Amino acid sequence: MQVWIYPMIFTTQSDEDGQLETVSSPDWPGLVTAGRTRTAALAQTIDALATRIDAAGEAPAPGDPSHWALAANQQLVNVPVDMQAWHPATVPPDQTAQTTVQVTVPAYLTAQAAAFHIDLSMIMTHALQRFFD
Repeated sequence: MQVWIYPMIFTTQSDEDGQLETVSSPDWPGLVTAGRTRTAALAQTIDALATRIDAAGEAPAPGDPSHWALAANQQLVNVPVDMQAWHPATVPPDQTAQTTVQVTVPAYLTAQAAAFHIDLSMIMTHALQRFFD
């Protein structure tokens, strides 16, 4: 697998909780991530890009940002996406067995998840992976 470098626009904003870094790109319509720090925003962006690439089965060629107009609070950042490091297939086979666990979730969240067709198992898996990374 290859490491891809994608230009992304990091926008520094402030809200009631402090600083927020949002990340987007004209090359990736609908992809918007954020983090309270640049490091957190970068990690979220790598995961979002890798998820999109994995779902598509191929990585699109990185775009040319030379024509992008940036605001004063924006910065162009080249984001590396190493699919070998990200891809779940790199987890040893003996660690990929599935188990069933019981989790208590408030009823309103269960209803909202169902309304949006959100897979709670996937959410729990991703949360645990992030916790242990």
